[in-house]
Amino acid sequence: MVARSLVFAVVLSALTLHAQSTPAQAPFPGGMPQAGVGAPTVQPMPIPPQERLRELQQNLIQMGTLLKRMKADVAKIKDADSKLVAEENVALWERLLRHVQLAMEPAVRNMQQGSGSGARNPRRPSAPPTTPPATPPPQ
Repeated sequence: MVARSLVFAVVLSALTLHAQSTPAQAPFPGGMPQAGVGAPTVQPMPIPPQERLRELQQNLIQMGTLLKRMKADVAKIKDADSKLVAEENVALWERLLRHVQLAMEPAVRNMQQGSGSGARNPRRPSAPPTTPPATPPPQ
């Protein structure tokens, strides 16, 4: 049960992080489809990226706590084969958790750097790029 919830949390975190890092695309080429004749459409409130990132960080902390518990449970296993399987499972989850943590580091750095006077989108420069001065054509 713990392993399933851990898998779900890791997959959910990875998908959310991936969704934040990919550029948005228009899902429907002519605009949004109609829900029905005269039916009002309800737009969910968007979750700010900083809040979503904090939630992901909290999930990773909880996963680390679960992994510590799993390690403690492995130490109590007497059967050598069962203990080996459990140790391999813990090692796999540790690697996966570390991978997600490493993948999140750039987003965390961006959030920390942007928490000052104004967050800046790294894909959108704040000033137009400078162009080299035009050289006169050869004569």
